Amino acid sequence: MSKLVGALALGGAAAAVYYLWTETQRQQDEAERARAAQFYQANMQAEQAKQARKAAILNPGGGGSANPWAPLLEWGIGEIVNGVRSAPRGGGLGGFLDKVFGGKGGGKGGGASSPPAQRQSAPVARPASSGGRPIGDRLMNDLQRDFGLSRTQAAGVVGNLDHESAGFDTLQEINPVVKGSRGGFGYAMWTGPRRREFEAWANGRGLDPTSYDANYGFLKHEMTNTWEKRVVPRLKNTSTVEQSTKVFQDTFLRPGIPHAQSRLDRARGYL
Repeated sequence: MSKLVGALALGGAAAAVYYLWTETQRQQDEAERARAAQFYQANMQAEQAKQARKAAILNPGGGGSANPWAPLLEWGIGEIVNGVRSAPRGGGLGGFLDKVFGGKGGGKGGGASSPPAQRQSAPVARPASSGGRPIGDRLMNDLQRDFGLSRTQAAGVVGNLDHESAGFDTLQEINPVVKGSRGGFGYAMWTGPRRREFEAWANGRGLDPTSYDANYGFLKHEMTNTWEKRVVPRLKNTSTVEQSTKVFQDTFLRPGIPHAQSRLDRARGYL
């Protein structure tokens, strides 16, 4: 009889421990979702304010008095901010000149580039053959080796990182969304607490935060040891580069304004 009582007591204690554990996990999940929602909302508000300032530049008179140069100006801004690394050849200023002047920056000509409104389809933003491509290829190999990802799954990760860092050439966010802040940094443009964690992680290991070892090392750390590791099984459930690109974008990076097509185009460039 005493053994039965002891077994029942032990079972009750185990049930109580399990309940407390599941309740803690639920609360942590809710807190994580709340933090992600707050981050997304802050980014959306900042982006809306930025778009309002941009609209004031493109249409200074307000109402119907649109600036006749607005389409060209808007295209130029977009090319400078998001399109430098999407040039089909080279990178940096040379690649940009290639894109705008159809090869006069140092490659084979093919006619001037058209503003997006006049294009039938946007060109594929392939990784550059200069600084970005070796880094991207190395990431592809390391991600497949360390996480058992397929090539299309790894390409979704690398395409996102290629977009975030402008082809692995710009590791400091140029115009931070949060005014007065330091902005994002690194291959993934780690921002706020994640930037501080990245810098502390790199400094603690004597690594230059601009180096490959620091950036891939911290990426691997987050995907292995933090709640961001949830992205790994989700990536492994994808079968196309479109799926893997969106999963890494939405789960790991969570950008306010995704620029999803640029991410996908860059990912396809690694296949």
